[in-house]
Amino acid sequence: MPKLKTKSGAKKRFKVLASGKIKSTQANKRHNMRKLGNRQLRTLRGTTILDQVETRRVRAYFPYNSKRRKPKQVISFTDEQIREFSELGEKILSQIENIN
Repeated sequence: MPKLKTKSGAKKRFKVLASGKIKSTQANKRHNMRKLGNRQLRTLRGTTILDQVETRRVRAYFPYNSKRRKPKQVISFTDEQIREFSELGEKILSQIENIN
């Protein structure tokens, strides 16, 4: 199956963060800014995080970032297994010391 293409307009405008959120530049900064107040222009600087509805829409444009990440599996060991690991580590250290 061929590789899926990312929408070229989306890759220029959005960035997918490691947390899965999508970062974008602020809107309403292209023209007609003389009508806006200085305070509003200041708050529109920089970037913003898209809300949940827009995030779902934009994720469809990124085929390889649209999948939800699986939570990491936590491995738990019993006390007996931990003792075995420590004994094995001690054996390996003693063998290394004998070689030197």
